[in-house]
Amino acid sequence: MIKARRGQGLFRQNVARVEHACRITRITNPVYLIASHIKPWRHASNNERVSAHNGLMLAPQADFLFDRGFVSFGEGRVIISPVADVKSLVKLGVDPERPPEVGRFTQDQERFLEFHRTEVFRSAGAK
Repeated sequence: MIKARRGQGLFRQNVARVEHACRITRITNPVYLIASHIKPWRHASNNERVSAHNGLMLAPQADFLFDRGFVSFGEGRVIISPVADVKSLVKLGVDPERPPEVGRFTQDQERFLEFHRTEVFRSAGAK
């Protein structure tokens, strides 16, 4: 099988050393988790692309929401985009009325999450 991106396998291994479960669903079985970049591949340096701290292990639906900026993370909680469709979020396992507590992140993860919140997360004025 051909890997879509060089270093993707290494990235997954690195992230799995730091993240052991999906922060939203709490799924721990690695077969059901995606190594998701916090700072997207296209914006990251080569070192950032494989950094363990630039990733989260997320269930597919959580990865979808995170990659498209409908959710992010801050202060130990899921942050919900004001433009996200509430009914769809609930069906995908994220209740905006009770967003899950997701625990602490490493200092390096926090730096990448700041990028995600400012550059990827959809604010009310975003397209």
